Amino acid sequence: MNSQSHRCLTVGICREIGDGKFKWEIANSTECKSPIRAHSDRMTRETLISSSSNSIEAVVHPQEFENKLALVTGAAAGIGRAIAMQWAALGGRAFVTDLDMDGAEQVANDIRAQGGKASARKLDVAKLDEIQSAVAEAAKLGGGIDALFNVAGINIPRNVEEMDEAQWASVMDINLGSIYRMCKYTIPEMRRRGGG
Repeated sequence: MNSQSHRCLTVGICREIGDGKFKWEIANSTECKSPIRAHSDRMTRETLISSSSNSIEAVVHPQEFENKLALVTGAAAGIGRAIAMQWAALGGRAFVTDLDMDGAEQVANDIRAQGGKASARKLDVAKLDEIQSAVAEAAKLGGGIDALFNVAGINIPRNVEEMDEAQWASVMDINLGSIYRMCKYTIPEMRRRGGG
């Protein structure tokens, strides 16, 4: 049995328990009310969520995202970084984007240092021309786009009485408007690959 741990996309810490099985320790207290079996024709992973609280068992193929590209916004740190690292760990190519180009390049370097595939690009998700250019570059690099992770976001630590209209508009544009813009230009590329 290998005790190696892996960071997983949204469920917390993943530990190999042998025979190609992994056990996830969920980071939150969400309880499964009944057994659920999730299966996707496009993926080689089948996940069984057990009815016992806070546990998931799954068969994970180490190269399940081989020849698949994910465009990740806000990937220089935090959740975006974890997604990019995990995608690459499962054999995919991570297209790491962030307003912080140095941070994005560091994440791409970390992925490559672990034997993964990654590219970095500066991206301001408030600028339509940068979005269109980034999507085109990612599609050309990967022969298409298989997944989009909209992680970029901002927080202005002020309450409603302190925040002015421009600040509110900025938060809404980055945290909501950017999702619309990214999806609008990425989904057609995903459809070309049979997804979307």
